[in-house]
Amino acid sequence: MLGILILLFTVMPLVELYFLLKAASVFGGLNTFLVVLVTGVVGAFLAKSQGRIVYSNLQKKVAKGLTPTDEMLQGLLILVGGVLLVTPGFVTDAIGFLMVFPLSQKLLVMIFKKRLISRVSKAGRASKGGAVFYTNVNINQTWPSQEPEQNSVRDVTPKKLSKNFDSSDEE
Repeated sequence: MLGILILLFTVMPLVELYFLLKAASVFGGLNTFLVVLVTGVVGAFLAKSQGRIVYSNLQKKVAKGLTPTDEMLQGLLILVGGVLLVTPGFVTDAIGFLMVFPLSQKLLVMIFKKRLISRVSKAGRASKGGAVFYTNVNINQTWPSQEPEQNSVRDVTPKKLSKNFDSSDEE
């Protein structure tokens, strides 16, 4: 985590500054400034319009009783992409546009979903505390209306208790 923060707050601004200075030496300072300004404005408009579309789709899925996993991830990508687009620089603009454009966004959502499912399933196998994991729930479907069948539930609560906590023991 520390490495990511160092990359974000020290290395990335230096890379952006290098490319901005190179562009200014080739195209001129005013033209470089105008390009950065225009990408910020266009990026903010694009993020706002895509955000509205995703929010509308999210509301429709929730109204149907479906889990809006794709829409939630798309909203997160649009938020981060919008922030990157209004941040001055060419590298952040390129990454931001990838996060905001619908086609590349769908690819990123698929990648994030696979990684998220992999991490959640690993965490479920490694858990030792009192939690129940539903192993046959498909996140692309609606939530089960009743409790899942007994064989699809894995109870990982500790079985050995030092004292019986039954209410009939109290006097």
